[in-house]
Amino acid sequence: MSSREWGALRPEEVSQWITFERGNADWGYESANKTSMAAKQAEGVAGLWNRLAQYDLALLADEVGMGKTMQALGVMALLWKQNPDAKVLVMAPNRDICTHWIREYRGFLREHYKEVDHLVRNLADGGPVHEPQLCKRLPDLQEAVSSGTGHFYLTTIHALSGLLPSDLKDSDDKQRLAERTAREINREILRALDGAGFDLIIIDEAHYFRKAGGGSQRVGAARGFFGSGNKRLAKRALLLTATPSHSSLADVPAIFSYFTDFERDVDQQDAPELLRKHAVRRLRMMEGAADDSGQRRFHNKYSYRHERALPADFGDDLNAELFFALYQKKLVEDAAVSGNNRRFMYGYLEGFESVGVTDPTDNQDSENNDDQVAADSYTTAPDTQVLQALTREYHRRFSKYPAHPKYDKLLQQCVPQELFSAGPDLHEYKHLIFVRRIPSVREITQRVNEAYDELLAKKIVKARGLPKPATVLKDWRASGWSRRFFSDVVAPSDRLTAEERAQLSADDEDIFEQKVTDEEKLSSRIADLFVVKSGRLARTDAANVRLRFRKPESLFSLFMEPASDYLNGRYNTFQRKKVGKRERDSFSDAALATRLQSHGRLTSDSEAGHVAGSGQQTYQSPLPTAWGLMFELLPAADQALLARWRAQDPGILENLGNYLKAGFLYASPVMVELYCWFTQFDPKNNSSNVQVRYRAFIKLAKRELPNSLMFQYFVSAIRTFESLCEKITDHRFADWEKPWSELTSLQNPAWFASGETSNRQRLILGFNSPFYPNVLVATSVFQEGVNLHLQCRKVHHYGIAWTPGDNEQRVGRVDRLFGCVNHRLQQQENTELAIHYPYLNRSFDQEQVASFIRMKHDVEGKMDACRHHDTDRQIDLANAVEGWEDFLRRPDQGNTFADPYPAHLDPAQCPAFDYLPVQSASTEELTNYLRGHLHEISRLHEHDFYRLERSEQHPAAQFLLEATLPQSQRRQPIVAELRYSSELSALVSGTVYYLSLISPLATRAALNANHQEGLARAARRFKAQREEFPLVKLALDKDKANSHFYLTARADLPLFALDDGHKMLSRQEIEQAYHQLFEFADRMEIRLFAHEQDLHKDDLELALSEDEKVLPAVEDEFMPTVRLRRGWCRQQTPFGATGLKEEYLTRSDFHAIRALRFEGRESVPDNLAVLSLNNSVPLLQFYPRGNHVVVQLAFPHGDIQESEQKLLIRWMEHVSNNRVTQSTDGVLEPA
Repeated sequence: MSSREWGALRPEEVSQWITFERGNADWGYESANKTSMAAKQAEGVAGLWNRLAQYDLALLADEVGMGKTMQALGVMALLWKQNPDAKVLVMAPNRDICTHWIREYRGFLREHYKEVDHLVRNLADGGPVHEPQLCKRLPDLQEAVSSGTGHFYLTTIHALSGLLPSDLKDSDDKQRLAERTAREINREILRALDGAGFDLIIIDEAHYFRKAGGGSQRVGAARGFFGSGNKRLAKRALLLTATPSHSSLADVPAIFSYFTDFERDVDQQDAPELLRKHAVRRLRMMEGAADDSGQRRFHNKYSYRHERALPADFGDDLNAELFFALYQKKLVEDAAVSGNNRRFMYGYLEGFESVGVTDPTDNQDSENNDDQVAADSYTTAPDTQVLQALTREYHRRFSKYPAHPKYDKLLQQCVPQELFSAGPDLHEYKHLIFVRRIPSVREITQRVNEAYDELLAKKIVKARGLPKPATVLKDWRASGWSRRFFSDVVAPSDRLTAEERAQLSADDEDIFEQKVTDEEKLSSRIADLFVVKSGRLARTDAANVRLRFRKPESLFSLFMEPASDYLNGRYNTFQRKKVGKRERDSFSDAALATRLQSHGRLTSDSEAGHVAGSGQQTYQSPLPTAWGLMFELLPAADQALLARWRAQDPGILENLGNYLKAGFLYASPVMVELYCWFTQFDPKNNSSNVQVRYRAFIKLAKRELPNSLMFQYFVSAIRTFESLCEKITDHRFADWEKPWSELTSLQNPAWFASGETSNRQRLILGFNSPFYPNVLVATSVFQEGVNLHLQCRKVHHYGIAWTPGDNEQRVGRVDRLFGCVNHRLQQQENTELAIHYPYLNRSFDQEQVASFIRMKHDVEGKMDACRHHDTDRQIDLANAVEGWEDFLRRPDQGNTFADPYPAHLDPAQCPAFDYLPVQSASTEELTNYLRGHLHEISRLHEHDFYRLERSEQHPAAQFLLEATLPQSQRRQPIVAELRYSSELSALVSGTVYYLSLISPLATRAALNANHQEGLARAARRFKAQREEFPLVKLALDKDKANSHFYLTARADLPLFALDDGHKMLSRQEIEQAYHQLFEFADRMEIRLFAHEQDLHKDDLELALSEDEKVLPAVEDEFMPTVRLRRGWCRQQTPFGATGLKEEYLTRSDFHAIRALRFEGRESVPDNLAVLSLNNSVPLLQFYPRGNHVVVQLAFPHGDIQESEQKLLIRWMEHVSNNRVTQSTDGVLEPA
């Protein structure tokens, strides 16, 4: 049986290759608790696989938060394990969710896929064999598939709504036009895939396709794009949704109709039968604390969800109460609103949420506002004109807007009474609020920020010690917490010395234009005080204090640095530079340089600059940082975690330090706390000695820290940092050189997400961190596919959801595995997920909430089991609901249930044969093959051979050979790296690595110090040697400017990994490349440095170990000689014959390639850009010749095989035709 057939799969087999316990490679299904989520996920992968094998269609309908993405990734991985050439398409609602898929994919490979098998994970860096390609538009997907350099594509459901030009979007014929356009794309993709289509398509949030009819553009486009019969886009389809019967059971056949051919009409299909055949649906069980016997308890959602109704009254505000009474009377009278039947749609009326003061236009072109999502977030409603007319009349009579008590009720829940005491855990400040009305999202954001401003202002006024603080606070409040009042009254003194004024001069990045935008009207006015602006009142006292803690020239910047040993170490030295006629001290930069030097990381341009030209000065006594002081206060487990990270990779702690600094100074009330400490300390210390002043501040901080917000944020950040990096953001765990710029833009306690919000990814990051925003107000754009669970356990339905399915999706943003609720359940059994429904008491709003709660309660059990039918979206005021509060969910440990559609299939429904993976060379076999050849080559040349420990700087390096040239006794170290390019490998069947032999030549500084035009001279020197050494290319790696690997000589050879393909790379081929390389590198080094440099292995800072392991000799297998294809030529060299193929590029062709593949500045000359291309483009060499640039293939001629020629030629054609596989890192920014 062919391995490409979909054989039967069991959970036990799934767990041979995949662990569903993160990072636990020993986990297996046989010994797992079958109630655990890990066991259910293994069962899910097997169950889905078998359904796909039998029926070509499977539905994963697990409850929200059960890891549907993880199980789908498991199916993808096992597909590639049996068919390495399989093409997979993932379609998710929008780019935010596509971003999440890519992040989950990388995490799945790193933490869950057990082995490097060259089929799913590659040997070079343990990363994906198949790089994801994100295509924003369907034409982009068509182009990417046609390029032939990918196996894993992602696009958006929204792309189906963007096929027509704007002038046709309102056409009466838009559905037909969209279907025709999509069908053409379908045709081109099928042509590129030889008519077979994708091997698997995965549809995330498949309920988006629950409308089988209607006249929308998306329905037509979906029909044309997915195709039917023998024109179907994919052989098999995996559908994901937690709510397959989102509105009714009729949704199920409607969704399926896009991906399978029914014999009868859609409306005649039996939905329960379809679900029994195709669906896997289990209900979430969260692991909790252990019982007395040590066994873990498991909890379903009904055991911890606590719904509360929050009635809002008018109190003594008679005018506001009369306003709403009149409003309700108008609703009943106005036929345009009620339709004369006294029935209203849930959440549809604006007066239930706001008083119609603001009405900004939302961005209806946003991909997240498509179709039903846009309908869920109203800008205008039937009652808008009634409401606005009444509001204008009210304002004319009373010179103010009517109060809306529902806002006040919400604020009572979302804004703490006290912020700066050692109170509740920080996650208790996190609140997720859902609204239906777009005006509400802005109004709530503004009100929450105003309420937080009250707390922050009180803290500042108290710290300033002003006379009559209550009067000052009242007057400041009346001014709208203005910047002028702060500078004139609250903090009028200028505490800057002349030296400090020079130190704290604002950079361009600090200065914001002083103009009021719509968003600024919603922002925190207190947070704004800490921002440096242009114009008058540019720098307040608050802004100056933040600059002190941020600017390297201020000693107080040291306070924000990690401890010198990342635990509790102090600093002994700082740096002093002469700038012009003045001396300038640097403190935080010097601290960074101290840490980097302690573990050999002072390698990048920016960090090298910290010590260049600096004189080291010694502190009068060692100085601590906040980190070091707080380390002593940490529980033992958190101290151990920091120590473990330090041993694992100091880059993790550098990254954590940058994260904390951004959060403390920008995205939390910690900056206000620091300002208050500085204010209290500063007047008492007039010393001109900055070190004396710093020690005095440390004395105060040491007293305040144990009960401070800063310490609470420190603890919370440490405990959630790893999960945040791996699950929420694309910021890698140890990537300390990438700034946390998202946090610096999150300076408000509350913010909103709607269709008009750009860069929603930063809000997702901030809300999942301990930092701002504490309160996130969202329309339906955050209703699906977004994880907001790490810090939050409180959801508020300010505007109720349209359907129970929508309501469940909302709550599912925080009710997820491994989030705040799950973590608390493991600590204490009485944990609750708070779900609030605020409403206007004795109003239509109460009737609306009451009716919805009753209806939701009635259908929840049926919805869990996928058995419910149509739900009524209207409020029937003629049938008031009595005793409706009894239908609110309260924690109930006795509410148990069975899984509606378990994963297991009867063996009779599974394929008759077993799953069969492709056999590939093991990691050890491949490594030993290269080691054996390289070791023998070094022995024949009497050169030294070493194994290399894997390092961050050279993750793909495996061996080092050090050549000794017999005549001069000069040395030439050569590193052997096994590298991988998904773009290259995808051009042929199977997996292809390439062996890079690399000889380091020069750092940038050494090159330029020896020759003013060092690189240009190197290029000229190389030109004269090219014919003698055709296998060698000169390459430039700009990211290693301070390493000897900045300029290198290099030779690349392809290595096929599957079956016995690696044996095509013979010892003779490797030896020829190696011999050319060390001879050429030595000549180049002499001509560049005139015998002043002779690099040895010890100059490279590599961890070496002598290879003492005795390996059996690796013999070359006989490979018949293959004739060179047309276009190749044979060139004889002193080292053997070489096959060459060259292609001339016009200047325009080269510039097109340069624009796609060169990451440097446009001003870099072409002759230097080619050196960078030689580094980034494997197996090809670029070099200038006259008015052209030549792209060249070179390969040892002796036994080149047909497969090798085919790969090399396809690669040259692909690169020369200006095609490129886009890196996902550059296109993930949400719209």
